[in-house]
Amino acid sequence: MAVYAQTNDNETPELAPYIVTATRYPEEQQKLAAFVTVLTQEDLKNTGVRTVNEALMTLGGVMGRKSLYGGNEFTIDLGGFGDTANSNMAIVIDGVIFKNGDDSEIRLSNISMDEVERIEIQRGSSSVLYGEGAVGGVINIITRASSLYSTVRNKANIEAGFGSYASREIRANATYGKDGVNLFASSAKAESDGFRANSNSYSNSNNLGMQFIGESARIGASFSNGNEYAKTPGALTLSQYQANRNQANATNLALGTYIDAASTSVGVFAETDVNGFQWRTDVKRRERGYYFLDQSGGSASSAKHATVNDIYGVSTNKNWSTVWGNNRLLLGLEKSTWDQRRITSGFGNYTNSAGSYAIFLKNDLETESTGSRLTVGYRAEKLDKKSIDEDTSSNLYLNDDAQSAWEIGFLKKINQNNSVWVKAGSQYRMANLDEQSYEVISPYRPVALNTQTSVDKEIGWRVKVPSTQLESRIFSSDFKNEIVYDPTIGNINLDPTNRRGVDASIQQLVSRTINLQANVGYMQASFQSGTYKGNTIPLVPSQKAQLRVNWNFLPEQTISLSSTFLSEQFFAGNFSNTYKIPSYTVTDIFYQYKSPDWEFQLIVKNAFDKDYYSYATMVWNGTTGLYPDMKRSIFAVYKYYLN
Repeated sequence: MAVYAQTNDNETPELAPYIVTATRYPEEQQKLAAFVTVLTQEDLKNTGVRTVNEALMTLGGVMGRKSLYGGNEFTIDLGGFGDTANSNMAIVIDGVIFKNGDDSEIRLSNISMDEVERIEIQRGSSSVLYGEGAVGGVINIITRASSLYSTVRNKANIEAGFGSYASREIRANATYGKDGVNLFASSAKAESDGFRANSNSYSNSNNLGMQFIGESARIGASFSNGNEYAKTPGALTLSQYQANRNQANATNLALGTYIDAASTSVGVFAETDVNGFQWRTDVKRRERGYYFLDQSGGSASSAKHATVNDIYGVSTNKNWSTVWGNNRLLLGLEKSTWDQRRITSGFGNYTNSAGSYAIFLKNDLETESTGSRLTVGYRAEKLDKKSIDEDTSSNLYLNDDAQSAWEIGFLKKINQNNSVWVKAGSQYRMANLDEQSYEVISPYRPVALNTQTSVDKEIGWRVKVPSTQLESRIFSSDFKNEIVYDPTIGNINLDPTNRRGVDASIQQLVSRTINLQANVGYMQASFQSGTYKGNTIPLVPSQKAQLRVNWNFLPEQTISLSSTFLSEQFFAGNFSNTYKIPSYTVTDIFYQYKSPDWEFQLIVKNAFDKDYYSYATMVWNGTTGLYPDMKRSIFAVYKYYLN
């Protein structure tokens, strides 16, 4: 559902302006030389999404596929990077970016939807503000613990949900506010038998946030913990998929493969104004431990990981008038440390670490007389990654690197309703500790991969009228040493590659009861030279589209229909372009009845029972592996408000 500006019943409905904080300080979306999609709390509440990754795919038009780690999780692919999607985008939660030193994914399904204030999706170059890995863009999640709202209602709710495959959830949420003190708490538990054999899962999460708001300062703190257990059914061959898509890989089933994880996150931030300088400080710690049992070449393989990630950041920005216009300068320092103890059943025991130190600046000069804005930015970052073999007390891998990124953008307001922008920048990504390849002949020494770099260019157009908002961009990115996984060799640097295409989103208020939203994209991702020159990069569909219609047909009742289309794409690792994942369209239907005291929701996922798979890969022995997606499922939710 859209955000509305206040209007009388006889007036044309109007979309309210969005405030964006992905730029490190609040500013209007209309002034940004960037393609940004904002999902408000109203969107999240009234469209039936149950997790953050569902919201990104169903409402934000972001490509996603079922996580290979099981459970109610999806791998989000913001820029068309397939197996390395997690390492080619920035996940920012309450102003803090999480930087993993290995291939592990940040499980967005563990974030309570009751805690999320809004989600901002910025596509394209973002390395100046967020550093290594912000290649495809930024997903900025703002929870109640850091939201900008100073007034909080005292309220609470409880809800229970039940659905297909014995899926069940229970959640509770409460908020309290008085005299500048705001408190937020939520708890959730979910279980499911899964639609495949050996795919049952359960999870629970607890979140607590607080803010203290004064006249010129704001202090916040957050705490969260979560546990999840998920069986992993593994891949199927094409013949197995056609015979019974719900079966598990025979070896996975026999071994009972699974992942068991627990995480805790604690963070504090402070904002204050000193003589016109707005300061913000962030400190956050994330601890995660997990154990998995998997298979390797048909035999059992297990590992236990214990990881601690500490992040520190301080930034200041100041706004002042010049003879050329209004100028704002942002300057920041960041430090991140990541330490891991890894114990494996057959590959040795290791102590891994990764760290980064960065300074960045961004300057915006806005000239109202010409309706223009010039943005320039720069980042310098020192990165180091190390792996020590505990069995031999030797440095297995050591890599230090210094990288920089730059950005320049210019936005011009054509008239009251139209603006255009141009933008260019550079980005970088260093291979993580799981991506380092090893020589195929004993003693299997690590082979250092080159740092991935790119130069990105885009042209954008934005239209904002009372009931319509349109945003579009044409982009091109040239990559050197793109890091990917080759099933026959391991992780490698590719020959030069390019991604270019068009993105567009539109939101249209047809009336006060009907809202349309669409996201479309076209991308050509190809090798520019080398053995596979002219071939398409695997796991990058050339076309994608998402359409949502929301109809508030009675004051208490809403129905929403959302369809997502992805064109065909090549199997992961299939650089020769011989194996294709077929195109598919999936439609979800959502119904809501909402009264002042209670609410009922009915969600039908994949309503037309589409038989499809969104991920398939080449396997080291030359075969292929498919991972089926869920067919039709139904979920019903009852929520009661304690006002």
